[in-house]
Amino acid sequence: MLKYRNFPFKYSDIALAGEAQNMGTRYSYMPPYKVILLIVAFVLFSVLIGLLVKRTALSPWLRTAGLVLSVLLFIVAFNKFYQDNERYTAASDVKYGNIWNGTNRYMTAGPIYSFLHSIGEDQIKEPKGYAKQKAEKTLAQYTYKAIPAKKKNQYLNNPIRGLR
Repeated sequence: MLKYRNFPFKYSDIALAGEAQNMGTRYSYMPPYKVILLIVAFVLFSVLIGLLVKRTALSPWLRTAGLVLSVLLFIVAFNKFYQDNERYTAASDVKYGNIWNGTNRYMTAGPIYSFLHSIGEDQIKEPKGYAKQKAEKTLAQYTYKAIPAKKKNQYLNNPIRGLR
């Protein structure tokens, strides 16, 4: 992902799959032969392992217990480890480059950890002390009116003017 857009893959990118499909129809891409070779080798290896490993049927109760235990362990690990900003910062100790740059953190922490950490970042959380009634009351104090034509886009057309 970094090779083609220079930005890490995040949870919010899943919602943009339709946009990616639309863009994908306008470009042609042929993966390098090493990538194709790696995929073919992985599929062949998986089939070979599936044929060689003896299959044993576990009881339905044991399979269900294993599934529940796995889900519980993932939830605990997700909340205690992957969503903890302090641990993520410590784990992605950027030695070279900008520590605030998402790409450098992604390269240091790794794609899976960075992706799982991005799930919590993409959710809108209520600020401390937020009350819906108070926000509606504050918003009701303001009146809506159209922006005069002479003021529209004055900063977009000339951003330096707004800084003077």
